[in-house]
Amino acid sequence: MNQYCYDIITDLTQLDATKLKEYVRKLYQKKKFKDLRFSADEKLPYIVLYSKKDKQVCIKMTSKAKKNIERIEGIHFKLKPADLKFTEDIVLDKPYIFELEQCAWWDEDCKIAKGQKWSTLIHNGPYFTHLVEPYEPHGAPLVYANVEYDLTPQEERIANFYARRIISEMSGNVTQIWTKDKVFNKNFWTDFKKYLTAEHKKIFKDFSKLDFSQIIERLEELKEVEKQMTQKEKDAKKIKAAERKQDYGYAIINDIKEPVGNFTIEPAAIFYGRGNNPKRGKIKRDIDPEEVIINIDEKAKVPVAPAGHNWKQVIHDHNAAWIASWKDPISNESKYVYLGAEGQLKGRSDFVKYEKARKLNKYLNKIRKQYTADITSHLNKSRQLGTVLYLIDRHGIRVGNEKDESETDTVGASTLRVEHVKLKDPVVAKQTVTELERDHIRIVPQQLVDGPPGNSRHI
Repeated sequence: MNQYCYDIITDLTQLDATKLKEYVRKLYQKKKFKDLRFSADEKLPYIVLYSKKDKQVCIKMTSKAKKNIERIEGIHFKLKPADLKFTEDIVLDKPYIFELEQCAWWDEDCKIAKGQKWSTLIHNGPYFTHLVEPYEPHGAPLVYANVEYDLTPQEERIANFYARRIISEMSGNVTQIWTKDKVFNKNFWTDFKKYLTAEHKKIFKDFSKLDFSQIIERLEELKEVEKQMTQKEKDAKKIKAAERKQDYGYAIINDIKEPVGNFTIEPAAIFYGRGNNPKRGKIKRDIDPEEVIINIDEKAKVPVAPAGHNWKQVIHDHNAAWIASWKDPISNESKYVYLGAEGQLKGRSDFVKYEKARKLNKYLNKIRKQYTADITSHLNKSRQLGTVLYLIDRHGIRVGNEKDESETDTVGASTLRVEHVKLKDPVVAKQTVTELERDHIRIVPQQLVDGPPGNSRHI
């Protein structure tokens, strides 16, 4: 959808953003624009956004209709300086279409220093939902041993996670019934107690006596209320999301404005993992700015952390493709906010990957001949390597890697064990476990194995 922006060319200290947005909204309804204007009873084909960080107000089209775009652009052509004067002190610049530049990174003009991913990098940091949009409690009680207890907002928010899981399982939208799983419930209960008040810790002793039914009922009611939202309420929700993206969803890299991938720090939630992960059911807590490392240009203005908070660290790593990083509280692995997939950095990495694949194609027949010979080698290591390459090449099985006891026991071609393969007849092998996909569906494919059955038994 087209988006047109007005830069605010004066000081913002006295600016009332709500009034400015209303002024711009009504700008396209002025009678002076005659046939181009939008009447008061006409559904407007745009929403108005305000970005304090970029010092601009924009209209974002909600309709692709050519006639609406022509009317908007026709009004822009007729705008006079007086139309752009919001107040005596606040003036708008002429509107322009908001477009992301495309950098042909393979051209000389876009090339950067060898060994670096960027020469300039400017952004507004990540978005923290729990700090900018605090949780609004619904007030439904949690029942314990048939007695109702009012929860604090923090307790209620965590209880919602479990209640929503029950709702999903009752609706049939998920295949795994985790709320009946002992490990899941034990992990959730252990973490839930960390959020309880001292008083509730003394009362809530047995997880099996907790009854989430009233919370479930309230969440279902709120879902119905959301379905009944007026058009004005729906537009307000769209505007809020669009303004959030306008402020945090873009970065300037190598002097080119590009979209950021997922700019929102993951909010608190129940951890599921893949398959029967031993940590399933634990609560993945909120991440605060004090845990986040910001990567930005040395000359750029460091984004301001949410009120009352500071960044863990600010670095200027020109060889890093991310703009923010933190440690996952469950796995302790590093998580990142990257630039968008359609940008320069992904383009370069894809180019390298596909170029490597193109070169590999020259040697493919030689590799296949070699691993076919290795499968029948008298050396155990050669047989194993040959079998792994065969599984990757002919059956598309991932390589696989070692995992510790705290991780899901998913396997790949290099980590398959004897119990993962069953031979159904001389030429058909049933692979009982290869890996568990993100939706936790167990894969049980039947693979046709080449050659005499004796070779297959080396798997």
